[in-house]
Amino acid sequence: MMSDSTTTSNEKPVALVVGGGGAIGGAIAAALADAGLRVVVAGRRAAEQVPPGIAEAIAMDVADPQQVADGFEHLAGRYGRLDLLVNGAGILTKVSLLLRMKPEEWDQQHSIHSRGAFLASQQAAKIMRKQRQGRIVNIASVTAEAPVVPGYSGYAAAKAGMVSLTKSLNMELNGYGVQATAVCPTYVDSPTWEQSGMDKSKMLQPEDVAAAVLFLWRLPSRVRVESLELETPVAGRE
Repeated sequence: MMSDSTTTSNEKPVALVVGGGGAIGGAIAAALADAGLRVVVAGRRAAEQVPPGIAEAIAMDVADPQQVADGFEHLAGRYGRLDLLVNGAGILTKVSLLLRMKPEEWDQQHSIHSRGAFLASQQAAKIMRKQRQGRIVNIASVTAEAPVVPGYSGYAAAKAGMVSLTKSLNMELNGYGVQATAVCPTYVDSPTWEQSGMDKSKMLQPEDVAAAVLFLWRLPSRVRVESLELETPVAGRE
């Protein structure tokens, strides 16, 4: 746990995992809950079922600013705090080369990844600034720096937007005790990469990404890790 946060012994820290119903988000939510946090998961279908150990699941479409604002208003009203935000919402990526890509396919990637992370981070920052502490973790990708598979340009550009957003969050919020990190994994065994044709045995597992988020959470708040890349010895950036 953030060793110099304002959390008291009888007041559990609160984490919100946006996209907590997906493979990676679900693994992150479970790891944080096991570590003793009160975990709320949010997503388009999150309210349908509350996973074991999770405090609450709320419906939130990150592409809809009003739903995002309503979700954070509910969170603040019920729990009175927010110590960790994980932006892990994702969408199935349709492999499409640039010359064939439709504008709506490009827009869809950005509405969920870069724009969705912006909307959620903006709302979280309002709470965390008042607390003068908190962490924001954006689940980006190594493709943000160098696209690695043809046909994923929209995805890569949207993830690059999340990395850039992370830097801006640190510039504007570090003075209030709020830290942001872009976690950039290589291929993860999840629906996003099913169409890539890659060997799953060479991929990271969702639990690997969850371990990275847990590592960040346990750092003292004085430590800033702006970007954390996760690769495998066998996959790397092929």
